[in-house]
Amino acid sequence: MVDLNMPDGLSDDERVQWLRETGEALRRETGRSSGVTEHQPGKDGQSVWGIWWSDDG
Repeated sequence: MVDLNMPDGLSDDERVQWLRETGEALRRETGRSSGVTEHQPGKDGQSVWGIWWSDDG
């Protein structure tokens, strides 16, 4: 499963890049252009999950 914990200390541009790369990784892993991930443990103990979609398919 793709790690959904965004690294600390990223600039705005780095956050956008991280989100794009994570979305692409989710598409590769699932073979789907949209979906919802399973819950994962977050850095602070809170559950982390993600929703992704693509305009191109």
